[in-house]
Formats: sequence, C-alpha cells, structure tokens
Amino acid sequence: MNFQYPFAFSFRAASGFDSFLVAPANAELLAMLRGFESDPQPFCFLWGASGSGKTHLLQAMCHESSSAIYLPLKELAQYGPACLDGLADSAFLVFDDIDAVLGEQAWEEQLFSLFNLQQGSGGKLCMAASCNPQSLQTRLPDLRSRLQLALVYELKALDEAARAEVVRERAALRGIELGPELLAFLLTRSPRGMDDLMQMLEKLDTLSLAEKRRITIPFIKDTFGW
Repeated sequence: MNFQYPFAFSFRAASGFDSFLVAPANAELLAMLRGFESDPQPFCFLWGASGSGKTHLLQAMCHESSSAIYLPLKELAQYGPACLDGLADSAFLVFDDIDAVLGEQAWEEQLFSLFNLQQGSGGKLCMAASCNPQSLQTRLPDLRSRLQLALVYELKALDEAARAEVVRERAALRGIELGPELLAFLLTRSPRGMDDLMQMLEKLDTLSLAEKRRITIPFIKDTFGW
C-alpha cells in the first residue's frame, strides 16, 4: 500500500473487508470492491448515509492494494486543492467524502483535471459521498458528467434488528452477555456507525476486565459519561 503522502489523517488499522459487517443488500457491492483493482472498470462511486461504512470499505481497499492512495477530502479541504498536486501518475486514487469540497471552483477544477489525467493514463479511481452523483451539487457541468460515468453503488445501512443482532453476536465473541435491556440501552445512546459501536464494545471489554466489573447499565454510564 502506498503511504507516500505528506499529510497526516486517520487511517484505521482494523478497517479490512473481513471485519466489515455485511448486510445482504450489500453483498454485490462488497464483491465488486474486493475485485475492483483488477477489474477493467476504471471508476467506481460509493454512496450512503453517514455511519453506513463508506470509510471502512474505502480503507479496506487500500489495505489490500499495493498502489492505492487514500484521500479523505473532508480532512484535506483545509490544505486547499494544491494538496492533490503530483498525484496524476498514481495508479489508484481513493477519494473519501468528495462532497466535502464540491461547490468550490478551485477544488472542482483540480478534481476535473486529475480525473482526466487518470483516465488518460489508465489509472483507477474510487470515491465516496453521502449522495449519488446525480444529486451532487457541482459548479462545473463537465465534472458532473465525469462523475456520472462511474460504476455507482449505494451502501445500505443495517436495519435496527440486524444492527442489534450484530452487536449482540460481536459482544458474545468477547464473552460479553448483552441482554435485551442492556443492548437496547447501548444502542439507543450510541452513534449510528457500526465501527463506532465496535470501538465502544472494545472499550467496555477492556475496562470491565481492568476494573473487574460486570458490564451493567451503571458501568456503561460511567464509561461513556451518559
């Protein structure tokens, strides 16, 4: 994986395909992303609600790639579009939160130029946003046209029942028994993202072992300040 990029941003070591919680509706998407680097399709676009797992999947692609460069535009926006200079010869660019910079002329011009150079050199592009390409607000019509050429997939979030079952099963693997009351308390107060929930379970597990306390509602309240 290529990490030769001069900006620091969050990259989760645990964000692999095997650790992603797959809803049946996302099985085709997951298969596409796993094989995308060797697929003849040069450009894919992933969209879905906040917390649905877009960042996890983009970073999973980078974990398994020898050439992908992960570019979280929400974090890179502060540096300006010039931070993308020098990427035209890259074999595989992965843009997260592309909608964070759309609507700004300079960013759109930089992205449009980079997309054209990638297309001309045979490079690969994958990107994610909170809505589909047709709904993105762009200033440059040509950029909108480029975005609509992508292979587009919607990442569907787990429904409440599936979300609860996944959390219960993952807790059980850690030896944590989450009864209905405890599980409901945790889910109604926690963030929607499954990655966040898994990190919360890990914290509860670690602290309960360290403090030799059972995981109860008071313990959860103490741990997270609820």
